Amino acid sequence: MRQIAKLAVLFLIGMTCHVSAQEKREEEKAEFIPLAFGNRWEYKESEFNSDGKVTSSRMTFEEVKGIFDTMFGRYFYIDATDYALWVRNTPKGNEDLAVVMDEETGELKVDGKPGVFFQYPVEKGATYRVDYGTEEIPPSDIKVVELTAKVKVPAGEFSCLKYESYHVETDQLENVFFVCPGVGLIKMESYDETEQGQLVMVSELTKYTFKNDILPKPADPDKSIIPLALGNTWTYQSEEIQADGTKKLLEDGDPGEGIKAVFVNEQGASYYLSGEEFGLWSNSTPRGNEDAIIEINEETLKLELIDKPTVYYQYPVKKGTKYDLFFGQKLDEAFSTMTVAELDVKITVPAGTFSCIKYEMREKSTGMLETVDYVSPGIGLIRNEYYEEGKVAGGSVLAKYKIHKSNQ
Repeated sequence: MRQIAKLAVLFLIGMTCHVSAQEKREEEKAEFIPLAFGNRWEYKESEFNSDGKVTSSRMTFEEVKGIFDTMFGRYFYIDATDYALWVRNTPKGNEDLAVVMDEETGELKVDGKPGVFFQYPVEKGATYRVDYGTEEIPPSDIKVVELTAKVKVPAGEFSCLKYESYHVETDQLENVFFVCPGVGLIKMESYDETEQGQLVMVSELTKYTFKNDILPKPADPDKSIIPLALGNTWTYQSEEIQADGTKKLLEDGDPGEGIKAVFVNEQGASYYLSGEEFGLWSNSTPRGNEDAIIEINEETLKLELIDKPTVYYQYPVKKGTKYDLFFGQKLDEAFSTMTVAELDVKITVPAGTFSCIKYEMREKSTGMLETVDYVSPGIGLIRNEYYEEGKVAGGSVLAKYKIHKSNQ
């Protein structure tokens, strides 16, 4: 029960919380939740038995480690000890939503609809229901009990809004939240499902650190073979092979491929490239363009790196270089071999003329040619050709693109 409650409601809010006139004016200007990479909240979580005695305690955390540009707007990914959240600031308060991943395509998708769990600004006595329209997070009834509750925790003393959440069907108290606009969740109390409503857990803020960077600094596009930054887009035209062997361009793809998310993990900043029917995570490294398999844990909703990343396009590189592609598999299970065939091939496509590196990918076991990619450093994939039984069967060419020098 406690785990489900956390997945549903343990959110963060805002930036200082004292009551002088000057600080109040600054508070009104501050973000409701200070969302920037590296922002971190640490808590002491204590569990209680039926006698009201502490049976165990541990330290937990929440940290902003990602961003996802959805159809509803930009949400920040908060990685925590046992769960994950996707949140953003709105004029109505702290809005969050559930994000899932398609197992076949790797696409990130919104599950249900956004919900404002902590409404703000709000009046004392206000009541409202939060329903995300998804089975992952059950609906809750929220009541605003106080607006200036004084709360003292290891991190200091704060003036908080006090929210209570109730079970929709039984109207039984589930959780009490003390939230300081401008700092975040200060204290949380959880209660069991018995008629007595026994206190079972208390979480108190012990430390918090706020950063100034809204986004991690992306790799220099002039030094990266694939420029990775939020908002970068590439639109391709499909190329069909006619019966006589000639090539025919189809209409422009729309909306094309674009970088819609970034997630900071143990490998650095991984960027999510979303296409019409796929999702791919990549990173720029000194060795070249590195692809990774990142999935969402169904129980915790956390983004997790699966196995080892693989360098797909090595760069800088020498002509004739050969290397294996593993893509998350064991080092003795390479599925293909990449060869650097040429270093300076001039390729003309609807988007322009580019100097490209020619990469040839062959099946590891048979040596059969699978794809040929022409990649322009700092721009990306210019032309792709895929092969069937040793003959080119189709491909795509770059129609237009937009490259940002930094994250937006």
